[in-house]
Amino acid sequence: MTIVGTSRGAELALLLANHFPAVSNLVLVAPTAYIYPGEEYRPVWTLHGKDLPTIHFTWRMKLKERFGQSNLLREMFDYEFSINRQVPEARIDTSTFKGNLLLFAGKEDTFWTSAQMGTLLADNAIRAKSVALHVFEDAGHLFSNE
Repeated sequence: MTIVGTSRGAELALLLANHFPAVSNLVLVAPTAYIYPGEEYRPVWTLHGKDLPTIHFTWRMKLKERFGQSNLLREMFDYEFSINRQVPEARIDTSTFKGNLLLFAGKEDTFWTSAQMGTLLADNAIRAKSVALHVFEDAGHLFSNE
């Protein structure tokens, strides 16, 4: 089975591949290496009725967002990414994926650091049949100017 996912859909595609061995090919655009929360900072994904662990946004970033001091989501994701590296349960593991992994990311992604996280995913995919990461210098989150 091949799954193609973009942004939050890439997050879901990775989670499906981790839990369902029928997934043999992944094509991910603007991927993330962590499970991020949804609205009101609540978990988005569940498995067998239980919430999957997510990155927890710190109170500093919540305050900045509420008071409009940050106009780019990427600043919030960058900050959380840097302080949450030690949160292994929120990291999406690709080390057991045995299929083909194709990743596309934009270096100018203003939503989250998809190029950096794509590198983490690719480097961790040690059992994959093949891994290809394509980072486009002038591309944004969905290959637009964002």
